[in-house]
Amino acid sequence: MTNLSSLYILASHILSPRQISHAAVLFGVDSLQITQEALTFAMPQTKIYGLKTHLNGLKAELSTIVHHCIVEALSYPPENKFQRFFPLEAEDFYYAADRTDAYTIIEISLIEGRSIEAKKQLIRLLYERLALIGISGNDLEITLFENPAHNWGFRGLPGDEHSLN
Repeated sequence: MTNLSSLYILASHILSPRQISHAAVLFGVDSLQITQEALTFAMPQTKIYGLKTHLNGLKAELSTIVHHCIVEALSYPPENKFQRFFPLEAEDFYYAADRTDAYTIIEISLIEGRSIEAKKQLIRLLYERLALIGISGNDLEITLFENPAHNWGFRGLPGDEHSLN
């Protein structure tokens, strides 16, 4: 089957249900498949935790790197950037003795549907690129949380009830 990621991105942003049906015929796939795949492009939600003294000085750079890794590895549209930082006081952030003050936790929630290899690629990119700003592999923990579209709510509807117009 043809790689349809460009069509999925279009479907999630500009195509009406009727246009999706026409595109499905053109590409020889089921329109429901396009609709379901398009939902995988909806709003990845990223949480980043770390010591306030370390995290506050890196927020802008860290945000850019994490976002670029998500866009590259998971083929998300660049405009889908939803991040929250949680800079913690030392008394609120406990971690193993072999970690440093650069210890950082990244949690990314996304609608299920990405391949295992794409998710592993995201993790690899994050380790590689965050090392460049001083967050070593030993000081970085990454968790990806996947949920079905019906467990999400955005733009006023459950995730699986969105029309793509």
